[in-house]
Amino acid sequence: RRQRLARGLTLSELARRAGERGLALRERLLGGDDRDIARTLAVLALVDRLEGKPEAAREKLERALAIAGQKGVESGEIGRWINNLGLVASDVGHLAEAELHFRKALAVIERSEGRESALVALALDNLGAALRAQEKRDEALPVLERALSVVERSWGDAHFQYGTALNSLGSLLLETRRFEEARERFAAAAAVYREALGPGSPYLVWPVTNQGLALLELGRPREALAFFREALALRRELYGEEHGQVASSHSDVGLALVALDDFEGAEAELRLGLDIARRTLEPSSTTLAEQM
Repeated sequence: RRQRLARGLTLSELARRAGERGLALRERLLGGDDRDIARTLAVLALVDRLEGKPEAAREKLERALAIAGQKGVESGEIGRWINNLGLVASDVGHLAEAELHFRKALAVIERSEGRESALVALALDNLGAALRAQEKRDEALPVLERALSVVERSWGDAHFQYGTALNSLGSLLLETRRFEEARERFAAAAAVYREALGPGSPYLVWPVTNQGLALLELGRPREALAFFREALALRRELYGEEHGQVASSHSDVGLALVALDDFEGAEAELRLGLDIARRTLEPSSTTLAEQM
């Protein structure tokens, strides 16, 4: 292992090599339609997705599901594979296709695991995200509200997944201009993350930033500024100064300063955010486009 790591192989590359060797061995011993082969394909698909290879991930997941389909068995595991197929579709912007996969995954998981299982909550959260991305907000709201309820019953309100469900619901409420309700969800999400994951968790950045956005919309820029500066400090600690998320936080601080009529300070923050974005992000990046 030390030799391989010394050659510069990443953990995902090591996982791929081990998985591919295991897959080849199983295919020789068991043939091409064994359930263990399907499981290995599903694991390799996760590695493909992490490495930014969506087509390879899709091919492996479809093959895994075809093998499982021959057995005629439904399970939570198969529901996860379908869910992962939806994530791959979402990664490449095929949102309508992703929605179909998430709906199918949800149905399979509900039939095999029950309507209150933890897997149901994850499928609901992914479905809600796909609906939000397509601006189907009226459909997304009951999905994300149910996700929050299922997470609370499955894991409790102190689990970090409860924070994630709160932040997802808050983001939808922010988009629908229900700013005070959104702020309350973000505050609750941040509290859960601090308790469950610690004050330096990267998860914490999102509800902290989102609280600032909600407060800015509520006409409370001084409070918003405090949250934006907290998010900036967190991102600097996590990623260093030269990072796209740090660029975004500088821009958030700048917008709050504009609302406070501190135009000199705002210009300095916005310029700094733009400079970092130019150095760290690809020209086609959405974040860079927003900075410009």
